[in-house]
Amino acid sequence: STTCGDLDYGLLLSVTKDSKTCDAVKLDFTQTCCYTYPQEQCTLCRKGLVYYNVRSELNVTMPDGTEASCGLVNKMLAPEENGGEKCVTTQDALFDACCYDQCSLCEGQGLKWWVEFDEPAGEGGRKTQENSEEEEETWAEDEDNEVDNEEDAKDIEEEDEEEEEEEE
Repeated sequence: STTCGDLDYGLLLSVTKDSKTCDAVKLDFTQTCCYTYPQEQCTLCRKGLVYYNVRSELNVTMPDGTEASCGLVNKMLAPEENGGEKCVTTQDALFDACCYDQCSLCEGQGLKWWVEFDEPAGEGGRKTQENSEEEEETWAEDEDNEVDNEEDAKDIEEEDEEEEEEEE
């Protein structure tokens, strides 16, 4: 078993356009593998005129019961007309799980990709959306335990002071 993508990007890489092999494969698989572009292509992570980012690797269940990654669902919607029943149903069902508005450093401006700089101490590099969300959850949990954390910090300070006095 293979996919149309594997056929097009794999097998046909070494086949020239004007060859008999190319003509034969096109004749056999065009009906199965090709579609006419819709006037306005469906995109999973679009609301009105606003496009959102796709969580490409996240696995979800489509309204028809098919399991696929959000990235694959987005590709599967490409032949559909924006506003069509399948497009709207799938967007409604999966938008919250698959789509997000990514933070942009230079929103509305160009990014100087080539500029290098030293990151501020303690930052530890860029954070992914998932890491940031986990950090927010941890921070919220820590807020609930704020008194305990303050008391623990005071205990540690007192222990440190006692150790210093003993050393003198």
